[in-house]
Amino acid sequence: MKHPILFVLFITLTVVALTYYILKENIAGDFLVSITAVVGALAIWFELRRSKELAQGEFVVNLNNSFSKNDDIKALYRKLIDREPLTEEDRAGVVEYLTFFETVYILISREVVAIDIINDLFAFRFFTAVNNQDVRDMELVTDRIYYRNVYRLDSLWHKYRHSKGYTDDPVSDLEKAVPDYRKMIE
Repeated sequence: MKHPILFVLFITLTVVALTYYILKENIAGDFLVSITAVVGALAIWFELRRSKELAQGEFVVNLNNSFSKNDDIKALYRKLIDREPLTEEDRAGVVEYLTFFETVYILISREVVAIDIINDLFAFRFFTAVNNQDVRDMELVTDRIYYRNVYRLDSLWHKYRHSKGYTDDPVSDLEKAVPDYRKMIE
């Protein structure tokens, strides 16, 4: 539960209200009204929670579509998967690809979307890029000052994956490749 203090406050206020109504003269009628109000409030709370989850799901679908429908990103992703060497002509695609993941970091850090939702869909795509030597040489190392959020996402994602028991990426390739990696994630 994200806000347990609010939940406890809600329950406390409900108990106080019930106690107040029970102590009044018309105990049965007031008690029934109070129970109905509590059930209604809980129903609203569950509905709001469900709506948030649906909105987050829709958001992730749209985020995936923005990745997969961008022709430059798609072309670069194909090259990365096929392990084709990248050329200067690919630079614009590399920048768009990395900028996409900078945006993902911002969304996670502002709690718009949770990393556990992003992990399954985007982890492979992210690590395929940041672990690629051509991507690192072309942008991530030479222009690293402009990609702080990529470095921060790399660090955050590795910590998350380590905490969940993933063993396929114990140390960041980006961290190994960039001497001032720790400075970049501050």
